[in-house]
Amino acid sequence: MKITGCIFDLDGTLLDSMKLWSNVGHDYIVSMGKNPHDDLDKKLREMSMQQASAYFIEDYGIVKSPEEIAQGINDIMEDNYKYRAFPKEGVIDFLEDMMKKGVKMCIASATDTYLIEYALKANNMEKYFKKIFSCTDIGSGKDKPHIYNEALKFLGTDKETTYVFEDALYAVNTLKDNNFKVVGIADEFSDDHREFIKNKADIFVNSFCELKDIF
Repeated sequence: MKITGCIFDLDGTLLDSMKLWSNVGHDYIVSMGKNPHDDLDKKLREMSMQQASAYFIEDYGIVKSPEEIAQGINDIMEDNYKYRAFPKEGVIDFLEDMMKKGVKMCIASATDTYLIEYALKANNMEKYFKKIFSCTDIGSGKDKPHIYNEALKFLGTDKETTYVFEDALYAVNTLKDNNFKVVGIADEFSDDHREFIKNKADIFVNSFCELKDIF
């Protein structure tokens, strides 16, 4: 299949890092002296940092600005991205192959840029990506197509030959509603939606190892 550009989600796609986020909302709310709802961390998986901050203010009455809340969450996560966020199986080999073929690549993530940079540096992955796009910088979550449109515009590649790699159903839905080509990546934290992602995405794989025979 012809491919000229790649737009990658980070957590659960390139990095096996969703588990690092699994309790961060709970931990933050507890640190604020509040009792977290049972479904808190599940809800946060589909939110950008801005959306999560607004949710904490509205539902938990946190008396802080969205920026202060986001920074508090990021402070909890810094060491995780420096020392505990590792590439998923087959990722480095796939990135090497794409780079050798001259495919342009960037990242579009709900995680803030400086945390992404920590993880990329720790895993010697900076060289593969032309730019990082974060929902915070764009000002919109992945329930809207803005971050993907900006990434595609930056790459300057044809939409028909540019693939977006995602592990979350809500992001896949946004992409397909806006006519993007999607590679669905299996992740244990998306298992509940695996069949839906498989049915929606143009390509679905259990690991990046399976992509060497596709592109």
